[in-house]
Amino acid sequence: MSLNAETCGFIWDAYREDLRDGDVTTDLSIDKKAWVKADLVAKDDGVLSGQQVVTFLLSKVEGSITYKKYKEDGTSFKAGEILGSIEGPAWAILQAERTLLNFLQNLCGVASLTKEYLIAVSGYDVDILHTRKTMPLWRLLQSEAVAHGGGSAHRQGLYDQILIKENHLYAIMKSLEVSLPKAIEIAVQKCQKSPKLGQHVGLEVQNEEQAILAKGLGVHVILLDNMDVKKMISVVQNVLKSKNRPLIEASGGVTLKNVREIAMTGVDRISIGALTHSVPATDISLLIQDFFNR
Repeated sequence: MSLNAETCGFIWDAYREDLRDGDVTTDLSIDKKAWVKADLVAKDDGVLSGQQVVTFLLSKVEGSITYKKYKEDGTSFKAGEILGSIEGPAWAILQAERTLLNFLQNLCGVASLTKEYLIAVSGYDVDILHTRKTMPLWRLLQSEAVAHGGGSAHRQGLYDQILIKENHLYAIMKSLEVSLPKAIEIAVQKCQKSPKLGQHVGLEVQNEEQAILAKGLGVHVILLDNMDVKKMISVVQNVLKSKNRPLIEASGGVTLKNVREIAMTGVDRISIGALTHSVPATDISLLIQDFFNR
């Protein structure tokens, strides 16, 4: 993935948010001629994501900075390993340090947690997906981090996949004064008319009856929302009997403790908001190794 202009702008804005009128401590205490060599050192085990952010930010802050990667995105690392080395003006590296680490620690956390979920469901033919519950403006970066951990995207936004959810159905029921089954029928049939996305309509369901109705309407994905495992098994067994069956996705309340049990039901996909909305940061430090004047 290459960073687009929007993402580059957002990364730069994050740096400017921290810097504003200048780094007063560095400006007062560090000579402009001072250069440093520094390493990005992992303090935790994990999966790497965010090298492109590091490369972009350092080059944007000061063109004379050099950055050497020792690990590529998507690769695993152990605590104590050096992920990359930086050399350049001390003032520039110190100014970029916190912003750089904020991005790197979060994205490595996302990739690492995704890998944990993949390990938890090993042996089952099921995809692990993230959701739209990403940090504002981080969608592209966190989605890529999920991919680095071995996961996939549920959808990137409201624009690239049709997913009819409970509130859509409620709005139709109230505005047209129809029953829930009728609202489902109306919503699905209208969305299926879309020339670009109509063949991939998804429907969020709350019970087996709605899943059976969705199957009959020819939806592409049935999303089982916060459904318990016994009900999931029943839905999967019913849907598997049909030809050209829809994909079945489980979502809601998924944790590392229950994800394997969910995978055992036979669902095709499991979408997990926790991959991005509350991920623990991976501990990574920037450690200065050498200091000299130029």
